[in-house]
Amino acid sequence: MLELALKNILRYKVRSLLTIAGIGIGIGLIIALGSIGAGISLEAGKVAKDFAGVIHVTSLESNISQETIEKIKKIGGVQYVIAIPAYYSSGANSDPEAAGSSTQTVFSFNAIDPKDQDYVVKKEVKAKRGRKLIESDNGEEVALVGSDAAKYYHLGLGGSMPYYSLSYEGDTPIETEYDFTVVGIIEATGDYKTDSLILVPLSTMQTIEPDQAITEVIVGATDIKNVEKVTADINKKVAGVSASDDIGSIRESEKYLGQINQAIMFLGIISALSGALGLANTMVMSVMERRREIGVLKALGAANSTVLAQVMEESAILSILGWVLGFGLGWIPKLFVLRYAHFDPIITPDLLMITFGLALTIGIFAGIYPAWKAAKLDPVEVLKYE
Repeated sequence: MLELALKNILRYKVRSLLTIAGIGIGIGLIIALGSIGAGISLEAGKVAKDFAGVIHVTSLESNISQETIEKIKKIGGVQYVIAIPAYYSSGANSDPEAAGSSTQTVFSFNAIDPKDQDYVVKKEVKAKRGRKLIESDNGEEVALVGSDAAKYYHLGLGGSMPYYSLSYEGDTPIETEYDFTVVGIIEATGDYKTDSLILVPLSTMQTIEPDQAITEVIVGATDIKNVEKVTADINKKVAGVSASDDIGSIRESEKYLGQINQAIMFLGIISALSGALGLANTMVMSVMERRREIGVLKALGAANSTVLAQVMEESAILSILGWVLGFGLGWIPKLFVLRYAHFDPIITPDLLMITFGLALTIGIFAGIYPAWKAAKLDPVEVLKYE
């Protein structure tokens, strides 16, 4: 019966190809949109994991003292406490790889203890050129630069960034210049905050600007499940600070992302159903054009169930071929997204199983009515009029 079904499909090549294309486009759209949705969800999950366990603690006074930091560290569920104060400077930028270039530039430095560096620039993120900060950089005028910052400021390995510290002798302002040398440029990560960073040793900046207060610290929780409790404990037990987390915002983002994925899948299913209508139309026309052939088969003793199975088999084959085409089409957007976006669409086994099941269901339901019509044909009436 399979050989006969394929023969009947090939009899009307153009019509069969158009039917397969209609189903394939619908299935391909579901696979493409579903994979993009899965990729976005995975990427969002990674970002959420990075930020969900982070608590921002800001000063309600003028400074977060070392004593306050030690109090926060002693609260149950706290993994780390990091101070990353920002320092701003303006001056001429000199880059050994861009000879003759000199532009007035405003720099924004973020100071950090090198041992805490991996909490800001993930351990798996490598230095594209040079190296990351190390313990021996404490007290040195060195900087680790993100990929976007390096492009924006035209910085190369060994480039220098001036920092001007302003002090006073009586009423007389005294400006002291410090030159920070780029010791590393990190690879692009796709995360704006990481790619635009300029990290310098905290101890160096505290020596240059001993009077600048630390007004914010980042607190990491040992378990994401305990973030809200740790936030509440900091607000309750540590005076002079305010703690907040991003759990609520992340939950809202996940909710909206889920709704977007549902809308995407709904659009794909609508497209697939239009392919199902095309398949049903093709099978009805096929049955009508083969009335005489079906009548002869029934006159020769073919049972209704045989005719029914024959037409259903043709419908299922067309639908499965449509799924194969859709599987191929579903990979095309993946190639473009990989080239232009910072996430990878994921074609999961579940997505393939769902679309295959949908294609098979389309084939079965689209073939039921034509198959029933074919099985009910009266061979005497058919042969008489055909």
